[in-house]
Amino acid sequence: MQSFFESARSAAKILAQTTPEILHSASHPLHVQQQIAGIQSQRLKLVATIWCFLSVAWLPVDLMILPTSLWPEFTAIRVISIVGFGLLSTRPLTHEWAPARRGLMYFFAIQAFCALPAISLPVPPDGQWLATAFRSAYDDLPFVLIAAIGLFPIFLVDAVFAAACIFLAALAIGALQHWRGFETFDPATYWLLGLVGLIAVLSSVAQMEAILRQVERAARDALTGALPRRVGEEVLQAEIGLTLRHKGQLCLLFIDLDRFKLVNDEFGHEAGDALLRSVADHLQQALRRQDALIRWGGEEFIIVLPMTDLESSLQFLTRLAARGIGERPDGSRQTVSVGVAELSEIDATRDTMSLELVALADRRMYRAKEAGRNRVVTKDKIFPFLASQASV
Repeated sequence: MQSFFESARSAAKILAQTTPEILHSASHPLHVQQQIAGIQSQRLKLVATIWCFLSVAWLPVDLMILPTSLWPEFTAIRVISIVGFGLLSTRPLTHEWAPARRGLMYFFAIQAFCALPAISLPVPPDGQWLATAFRSAYDDLPFVLIAAIGLFPIFLVDAVFAAACIFLAALAIGALQHWRGFETFDPATYWLLGLVGLIAVLSSVAQMEAILRQVERAARDALTGALPRRVGEEVLQAEIGLTLRHKGQLCLLFIDLDRFKLVNDEFGHEAGDALLRSVADHLQQALRRQDALIRWGGEEFIIVLPMTDLESSLQFLTRLAARGIGERPDGSRQTVSVGVAELSEIDATRDTMSLELVALADRRMYRAKEAGRNRVVTKDKIFPFLASQASV
């Protein structure tokens, strides 16, 4: 028992040193959840296919070794598990977090269901080595089930939940076997099962942390740290889908830095790059976790504000202007021209809705330029972004 607690303390130290991002999917923006969901979905299809074939291969073993009185029960459970794994292996790949998470929970539930026959499996008489090996395989099934958690990148909360469910199921099966007189209750078995579960959880969380780092690096513009346009288009499309599904609101801000070309011409491209980084940092600091900052191209940025109406988006711009978005190399405050568009203004099919929304905000941004720069343009309003520099 002492080694178990030492392992638990070591695991706690490791988890304490990791970032909170491994705890749950809710701590990540939508584009990260989509990438993780795609990886989990792809891994689930592979593992479920392997488990399906293994279950089919094990069916004749049951029929050869089990007494005929147990055939109906074991065959029914085996067939149901084959169908379950088969359905999971043929599920279409998804990049939506909820379906991917449900798929994993179904997988572990089917695995736990496969362990039920062990309740009815008596201890074979001495000397029947084949029957004894068969019984041992069922006794060891909980170890296989809990170790399978380590095959997937899973957030800590979900991994611990899955491990706890399998552990409690194994404990209940062991108690029932003991109650029916099939075997003695051995605490050492469950200590070892808990240790295997702990290792599986750590393995799963370590995979998740590594994938999160890769996803974050791949999904960021190297200069500004904002989302690149390719990823931003996917995020916008997904956010529109969620908004329509929940009948919510969404606003998009198309932002262009005023007179940026002069910075490159007068101070050099390094100064221009520094200004872009500064503006992106200021914008990012002003956003909520669910918002998205996209570098659309050059000195153009798009901000996606989910669950936000026009009034709230204008309040966001007011706060942003008060904080400022950076200074130009000559010390003056950088200004921007902003076009604001609401999703409710768009009358288009879902496939083209994101393009129409960006195009509308883009046109309004150009109207802001034509009105003298340093302007915010909505459907029926034009007003200065920085009131102190309204004449810029």
